[in-house]
Order: sequence, then C-alpha cells, then structure tokens
Amino acid sequence: MRWYPLIRKAMAMNTDIDLKSTAEIERTGAVANMNLIGANASALMQVAIEDTPMGAWLRLDVRDRQLAVLRNTFPPWRITYGLTPTGLGWRAEPSWRLTLEEVTVGVRRLLECRSPIDLMAELTDQVAIIQRLARPAREAPVPPG
Repeated sequence: MRWYPLIRKAMAMNTDIDLKSTAEIERTGAVANMNLIGANASALMQVAIEDTPMGAWLRLDVRDRQLAVLRNTFPPWRITYGLTPTGLGWRAEPSWRLTLEEVTVGVRRLLECRSPIDLMAELTDQVAIIQRLARPAREAPVPPG
C-alpha cells in the first residue's frame, strides 16, 4: 500500500514510470494489473524522496544545511551567517548572559569565522572550556608517607 500514493502522484505529474517488477505492487496489494509504460523509474524515486524529511533536507541550500547542523549541535548558541566586507562570515553568540567567571576562563561573547568548519572548531573549544568550568578540578591524592 505504501507505493500507491507515490504512483498516483507521479501519474498526476504526467510522468512515465517503468517498474521492474509489478509483482511487488501486486504482492503488497497496492494495485492489481497495473500496466505502466516508460523507462523512468527514477521519477518514482524522486517522488518518494520528496515526501520525506530527507527530501526536505536535500532541497536546502548547502549553507542552510551547515547552519542547521551547527544549530542542532550547539543549541545554546545563536548561530548565523551573512555577508561581511571580507566575504561570507559565520557568527555564534551565547544565548545566555556570561558570568564573570566564564569570561575569565576564556568563554567569548562573540565568535566570528570564515567557514562553518572553523566555527564548529571554535564552538567545540568553547564547550570544552565551559565543561571544565562546570566540573571542579579533582585534587591530586596525597601519597601516603
């Protein structure tokens, strides 16, 4: 049954579809005695991909995908990109108000990089600083003696 709506959509788009095995359709009970003419099986796959979250993801611009990855990986940061006088720039700002202790240990109020990869590296360093700050340093055990 899962292929039937996709086939109907492809047919509504006036697309010729050649299914290698109509037995698969008949076995699933979607359509009996279907006779589709043509050699464009990729059209069916195209319709199938468009109706999924992956299809929506693939339709995004590469920069939008990179932005989505950064935002999902580092949700507490406000991450943007845009044109600067020197070209495309990527920015990240913490979404919380930094404490004096955070600023003192090296958490920055603004990160600016020329590529999303550089920004991811900078954000990873910032997260490491924040995690070290949140986890108190363990004192070294005193050897007996």
